[in-house]
Amino acid sequence: MSNSHWSDDKETGKRLSSHRLAGLLSIDLEGKESIGAIGAIRTDRSSTYVWKGNGKAKGKGKRTGMPAALAALDEFANGASCLVGHNIIEHDLKLLARHAPDLKLLSLPTIDTLYLSPLAFPENPYHHLVKQYKEPTLARVQINDPLLDAELTLELLADIADALKSKDSDLLMAWHALLCTGVKGHAFDQFFRTIRGTDATPLVEEAIPIIARRLGERGCPNRAAEIAHDALSHPLPLTYLLAWLPAAGGNSIIPPYVEMRFEPSRLATKLRDSHCGKRDCAWCSERLDPEKTLKRFFGFPSFRHKPHSSDGESLQRSITVRHLARAHVLGILPTGAGKSL
Repeated sequence: MSNSHWSDDKETGKRLSSHRLAGLLSIDLEGKESIGAIGAIRTDRSSTYVWKGNGKAKGKGKRTGMPAALAALDEFANGASCLVGHNIIEHDLKLLARHAPDLKLLSLPTIDTLYLSPLAFPENPYHHLVKQYKEPTLARVQINDPLLDAELTLELLADIADALKSKDSDLLMAWHALLCTGVKGHAFDQFFRTIRGTDATPLVEEAIPIIARRLGERGCPNRAAEIAHDALSHPLPLTYLLAWLPAAGGNSIIPPYVEMRFEPSRLATKLRDSHCGKRDCAWCSERLDPEKTLKRFFGFPSFRHKPHSSDGESLQRSITVRHLARAHVLGILPTGAGKSL
């Protein structure tokens, strides 16, 4: 176990303080079932804590090894206002609670950058500060350095705060309401209050008109209204759908860990590829009509009748319909006058 000064060569602490994010304790643990190493940084004290998993007994009756390391970590955390980590909610906190459920630091509010990164960087969900081995669905490419990861997480949080400050105020309000509803007992409410410069927590009901309008700009407005009015039943999928839709059609993808955990594509399918049944719906009548799409892109009035499927339908049309459905959901077709689908 060791404590030392955090040099903070990149002045990350100063950047975070400029966003009124102070007293942070960034933690990273190595290990899945057992804790192999710990790295932590206190921004208010510019100090670090490191345990490399090599604690040895130093006398009968004294705590040794991991228990002593966790007790020292709890002491290091004393006075911190908030925990920070990347995937800390699903990994680090659960690992700490498994081995030392009485740690006082477990009662601290928590900011998890894994939840915030796709909101701040929808065009580039694998932000350059987020190492590949830190993403749950990607293979590890190098050995973990918990202290370095704790520092990278603080840098990422500073970049997230910078990025979110430039986002539309209505969108921030909707994310604030949805994320606080979907993730209870953590510091997302205080984080968004700080970023938005408000002392109030918005209700999801207050955000419904904003959500419906935002979704309606990128899909069927009737389906958008349905999804928005049912927002309380799917706050987290809706959070990430709202983040991703403006970037759809470029190089952006829904991050696999977001899709695996929250399945926003289920809402995207309803919004963009499920006909609402209204004859006056411009989205459904134009963009979900294969013949109109064929003519718009290729100039052909209809699909070839042969070869046909067993039920007599044009096989070309059947294949095209399946591919169009996937393209609508992913947003990989171009948008704009004369090109939209």
